[in-house]
Amino acid sequence: MDKTVRWGGMALAWLVFAVAPGLAETAPGAAAPIAVEAKVDKPNATVGDIVVYSITVHRDRDLEIVPPDLGKDVDGFEPVRNGTAKPRSREGKITEEYWFRLRADRVGSFAFKPIPVHFKIPDAREPGRKIDGRILTPQVAAEVHSVLRLQGEPADIRDIKPLVPAVTDRARYFLYGLAVAALCLLGFLARQFVKKRPRKIQAMERPPTPGELALRELEALQTRSPREPDVLQELHFELSEIFRRYLGARYGFPALDWTAEEIGARLRQLPELDGPLRDQARNILDRADKVKFARVSVDREAFTATVLSARRFVRSAEETMQTIVSPANRG
Repeated sequence: MDKTVRWGGMALAWLVFAVAPGLAETAPGAAAPIAVEAKVDKPNATVGDIVVYSITVHRDRDLEIVPPDLGKDVDGFEPVRNGTAKPRSREGKITEEYWFRLRADRVGSFAFKPIPVHFKIPDAREPGRKIDGRILTPQVAAEVHSVLRLQGEPADIRDIKPLVPAVTDRARYFLYGLAVAALCLLGFLARQFVKKRPRKIQAMERPPTPGELALRELEALQTRSPREPDVLQELHFELSEIFRRYLGARYGFPALDWTAEEIGARLRQLPELDGPLRDQARNILDRADKVKFARVSVDREAFTATVLSARRFVRSAEETMQTIVSPANRG
């Protein structure tokens, strides 16, 4: 059963009163303008399992939420991927869910500490003005067990096994002879099979270059271009990963773990990239990050244009790389 803890009621009202005094005029008994929940889908997991930690926010329509960040250092777990579910609306409230996929990598008892969820709420005293607020998620516990213990591996010392009768020398030599004869027979049969089998020289396939792999993935991504905004947002995540993976493989740096500013600074140090190409790469990263982190709405035409820009960059970068490598090959 999922361990879900909800913070609302009097504690939430006290928090809003302390952070945003303009909300103190809310009528007694009125529903809280924001509440958060946190849970894990596997409170009892084993090493190597994927655990989904989710934060659910229930808020009024006029509240603005900053997506919460779990961070990279989660005790006992390795971050794999994160995302958001499609917002739901019911009885004047908006429900948003933010999920984080984590891989359990250590045995023990762990706790997901409270995470701040920042928001802006209209000031009841001054229309048009908004007040910054913050609410903390509840702490959620999780247990990670050893796979061996779940399979029944005993923790104490095992009993001594019974004695096995010793094999006499004559029987031992007989067994050795049978083993040698069996190996000789297998060798003879294998040699006859190889002689009769027609020899075929199979050319080894050359692994794709980073450019070929990126173009192949971008083309497949473009064919999946739908019209639903939530699906387009998910495809923007994949576009960002494909483009960053190409930059890291081609120019030798961990682009998947760097910010757009760090990647732009590294590209400016590469002599094989001219100014327009560097600007094009930065524009692609900025567009993807706006959709990914700022949740900027995007349509199908804008997504297709970003994919085409990424494909043009990869082709230009590959042509530049071939121009640099070709003189060395001729020498």
